[in-house]
Amino acid sequence: MRTSSLILFLAAMLVVGGATAQSTEGLRAPSAAAEKRPGDASKSWTINFDRTAKSDGQIKLLVWQNDQDAPTEIVVPITKGQTENSIALQTRELFRDILGVKDFETNNQKGNVFVRIKHGERRFSVQVAENTAEGVVIDLYAR
Repeated sequence: MRTSSLILFLAAMLVVGGATAQSTEGLRAPSAAAEKRPGDASKSWTINFDRTAKSDGQIKLLVWQNDQDAPTEIVVPITKGQTENSIALQTRELFRDILGVKDFETNNQKGNVFVRIKHGERRFSVQVAENTAEGVVIDLYAR
């Protein structure tokens, strides 16, 4: 009975074990899929940073606005030891500098950055194209 239980357990682990939702840790180079417009578009997004950086690197975010053919690229430089709160603050400032404050409202709280359209019904998408900072996990949520 023990052998069959062990085999059943191992089979279940193989089927279930490898699925992680939207984790971007270790995403090294931009893929061809990262250059395609994502299907999800929303009036507001939450970018969640988790964990302290274990190495220097950068995070490249693409902001796809529905009225533009090419994405706006936002590159966040990361230093070893930088915390998720510091990364979120730096990302917020870069979003404000690059996208401006006229059309977008950008705030942060702890390790989260909140980005939303100020006026109208326009929608946009946010995509992680590259993450070379080891240890930093990024999750994106359309709200």
